[in-house]
Amino acid sequence: MKKWMISGVAIAVVAVALIGVFSSKRGGVDVDSLPVAAAQQGDLVIDVLEGGNIQALNYLEFRNEVTTSSGVKILEIIDEGYMVTEEDVANGKILVRLDPSQLEEEIVDHDVEFQQTEAAYAEAKQNIEIEESEALSDIKAERQVLRFALLDFQKFVGAEAAEATLKKLNLPYDNESLTLYEDEATELIVKSFDTERLAQSAKSDEEMNPYNLEAEGSLASEVNFSAFLENEILGDGEAEQTIRRMKDEALVAASELSVKEESVQGAQRLYGREFITRQTLDNELVSLDKAKLALQRSETELELFRDYEFPKEAEKMLSNYEEALLSLIRTKREEMAKMSQSYARFRSAKRRYELQLKKRENLEEQLASCIIRAELPGLVAYGGAQANYYTSRYYDGISSGATLKTGQPIITIPNMSELGVEVNIHESQVKRMELGQKAYITAESVPDIKLEERIT
Repeated sequence: MKKWMISGVAIAVVAVALIGVFSSKRGGVDVDSLPVAAAQQGDLVIDVLEGGNIQALNYLEFRNEVTTSSGVKILEIIDEGYMVTEEDVANGKILVRLDPSQLEEEIVDHDVEFQQTEAAYAEAKQNIEIEESEALSDIKAERQVLRFALLDFQKFVGAEAAEATLKKLNLPYDNESLTLYEDEATELIVKSFDTERLAQSAKSDEEMNPYNLEAEGSLASEVNFSAFLENEILGDGEAEQTIRRMKDEALVAASELSVKEESVQGAQRLYGREFITRQTLDNELVSLDKAKLALQRSETELELFRDYEFPKEAEKMLSNYEEALLSLIRTKREEMAKMSQSYARFRSAKRRYELQLKKRENLEEQLASCIIRAELPGLVAYGGAQANYYTSRYYDGISSGATLKTGQPIITIPNMSELGVEVNIHESQVKRMELGQKAYITAESVPDIKLEERIT
């Protein structure tokens, strides 16, 4: 680029202020012998002379976008000073061709890694869908077990007695309350997986002591099921039907015993009159003993069921229902933990895939940048528009076969319709500069032409 000079009009104005003359002989100086000049009113112009560079205000600059550590070589480059025409832009004329061999090798090596990353990403995505399906199936099965456990308890003690008992224990007693219970528990589980909450708890100094954990007692053990029979609050369920059946069996046994007693009495009278043999009487007595044992067995079974079997089965079924409630929530928590891990693996695989995809796109962009085509008409100049002494020392010269560093300017096509002069002002003169001041520009190549501009 040509150097330009900035200067002001050199006007020397000497103003002499005469304070006063009191005597021509004062101080031994003859006043008439002093040089004098006529005083004139006008601006006092102070010159600040600096050199600068002419440059286009608008330009198209092409830089090396290849980021290989060893640099990239120029295979072909248009001659400096070539005038790019509109036809060149329309035909996409090649201005610079860089060596793409190293990039092509990197792309081949990266393809193997990219395919592995892509496969891992697809697998992680499929695993999420599979585990989601399995989780839904497991939760559905637990939900079914829970409903069946509730039905078993209702069936055994009766719907009304079951509802009253469960309400007293603050447990779900029908499908609607079961849904509400599950929704509330799910909300608590989701909150427990909140990352911010986990981060805060991780900073806490509190630690869990496993020896302080005490197993919570079963709610079923707190229910006095014997009172169901004593207070006659047992509903029309399986237990009530069993009690009725046993009572009927005892009643039948008592009737049979009464019949046998009358039969034995008749047999004894007949035996006393010698109408029947001793064997016949003994058979009647044996039948009587069997009837007594049958009645005793029926009464004992009824007592055992009322005192032992019924409370045991009722507590067992209520405990099964209680455990089914806990099992559903436990399963949900476990499945949510599994899904959280699956999502974490998926996000990690997705992030690696995105990084590899971005790297691949970057390599392809770098490969495409190895061929620079004409985009705007103008004069081709080597290097950058803002080149200076230090950058010129850092970069090698632009020529065919030269090695370019990353970001190195290759060619510039300036728009010559708008030009400016960039001048570095010495710090001692900066305070004399203001925006809008006049500046006179003279080029060394055309010293006879002086341009008047403004500081911007």
